[in-house]
Amino acid sequence: MPRRASPFGSTVAFVALVASLGVAGSLVYLLIARPVAESTGVEVSAPTADVCPVGDRAPVCYRFEVENTGDAVGTFDCRTLPPSGSQAVFQNGESRTVLILGPAQVESLFVKVTPLETDVVTQPSMDCVANG
Repeated sequence: MPRRASPFGSTVAFVALVASLGVAGSLVYLLIARPVAESTGVEVSAPTADVCPVGDRAPVCYRFEVENTGDAVGTFDCRTLPPSGSQAVFQNGESRTVLILGPAQVESLFVKVTPLETDVVTQPSMDCVANG
């Protein structure tokens, strides 16, 4: 006489099969639909001669537009690079400043240029790098 499977054993086997298929499906989904890593990037415009903010005594100011070109909030370390024979600083009087920008956010930075050796003012440059 053939042996008959117990209903309890069949139920346990069916539940194990369904659980295994659920775990396998979850793993496949995680591998396929894994979120793309967020990144930051920075783009600095060419300097534009501009009127110095009220109360500034620098002879010439330049405006730089700094944009976060990434898809995540980024912290950027920016520094002025003065032309030869000049001093170039941000509005806070320092040659470095830190910006925190959201994705696609643009911020204007003003750089004050003061000639040290002659009366000729040439435009500065600026460099920004992402922190982290």
